Amino acid sequence: MNATLGWEQEYFLVDSALAATRPDIQLAGRTLLGHSPAKGQQLDDHYFGSIPSRVLAYMRDLEIECMRLGIPVKTRHNEVAPNQFELAPIFEEANLAVDHNSLIMDDE
Repeated sequence: MNATLGWEQEYFLVDSALAATRPDIQLAGRTLLGHSPAKGQQLDDHYFGSIPSRVLAYMRDLEIECMRLGIPVKTRHNEVAPNQFELAPIFEEANLAVDHNSLIMDDE
């Protein structure tokens, strides 16, 4: 038996100018305050819509960095909430997939 795994990485992008005005992002490095969770948007235009050009440029850079680290990424698309996006690697052996997931999540 050979166990495989394909993590999904969902993330939010916040414009750097907006992030500079947010004390939670400045102090904690992440959003701690925000709007109520988005609900009922599963079939909304955002999920199936085109990817904004700035976001697509970021995704391409992220994919290039993943490939440099040997992480075979495949999927890119909008997610349900506004400014939420997804990256997913190709399924691979579970222990390697866990290592690759850790590398993708490393924000340094």
